[in-house]
Amino acid sequence: MIMAITDQEGNLVEPIQMGMDPEWPRETIVTVTLEDLGSQTRMTLHQTVSEALAKRTGAHPSWLQMFDRLAASLRHK
Repeated sequence: MIMAITDQEGNLVEPIQMGMDPEWPRETIVTVTLEDLGSQTRMTLHQTVSEALAKRTGAHPSWLQMFDRLAASLRHK
């Protein structure tokens, strides 16, 4: 999946225009891989930015929070 920085109308914009880190790219590729482990599933996420940049900008903890909410939601089903 390609994630792009856009304005409210969906037009591509530079990340810095949206208050983001000047090093953040306009587009990133996100790949999610699911691996069957029998009674469990391993989910791996890769985004085409460095881990250091992701941690500095808050993207890294945001993904972790999203996955925590997903796991909690799946436990309640």
